[in-house]
Amino acid sequence: MIKTILSIDLDSIWEGEETAYLNPEKLLNIRMLNLVKSLSKYTNTRIEIGIDHHELCSIIDRHDYTFEIDNIDSHHDLYADDYETWLNPLFIRSKKITVGNFLFQLLREHKLVHLNWLIPYHYNKQDSRKRVLENIGKHFLKKVCLYNACEYNFKDRYDLIFLSLSPEWIPSKNRGVIKEILSDFGFSKHVINTYLNKIDIRWSYLDNEDLILANRFHFKEKYCRK
Repeated sequence: MIKTILSIDLDSIWEGEETAYLNPEKLLNIRMLNLVKSLSKYTNTRIEIGIDHHELCSIIDRHDYTFEIDNIDSHHDLYADDYETWLNPLFIRSKKITVGNFLFQLLREHKLVHLNWLIPYHYNKQDSRKRVLENIGKHFLKKVCLYNACEYNFKDRYDLIFLSLSPEWIPSKNRGVIKEILSDFGFSKHVINTYLNKIDIRWSYLDNEDLILANRFHFKEKYCRK
């Protein structure tokens, strides 16, 4: 049985792939903002939220289904140019599964059978596809399609919508935008304030990589599922 997931990384709303620490003046893209806000119309769909994108992997792991994912994101999260990523044992979760490679791990495990990377509309599709190819090769590329997010025909229904907040890639001056999006998706004031506090903590680390990595979601134990 194939389940459908709409994965939305809020970093897609700001222009550029770099972190907000490298570019604190990243511009808010109104067209992408309006697109993401419009997707809150799926009122009957289960909606989950996470600070870091690979938290989605922990939700997927609870089920024995295979999945298709529509992923709106500034990054493809298929980073496998490091040979160690190719050597990650299958069905193992540990700190080696990260925000950058979790989708590739799911592809290798055949848990993710198809991925649509919905790129921000100002991205060059050919350049983006080339970056994916350079990371995962022709075999896995067959399972990945690229579309302009603003021109994509979204499914009538999704089994799950997952919002990744990804604070490092969002300028802290735009805290109110995040709050507005979470409100549009129907999260309670308590949940919104809880996650805004988590974001504030992450932002307080500035560009201290050690503090960020210590705070980022990670799998605490190794385990095997078949």
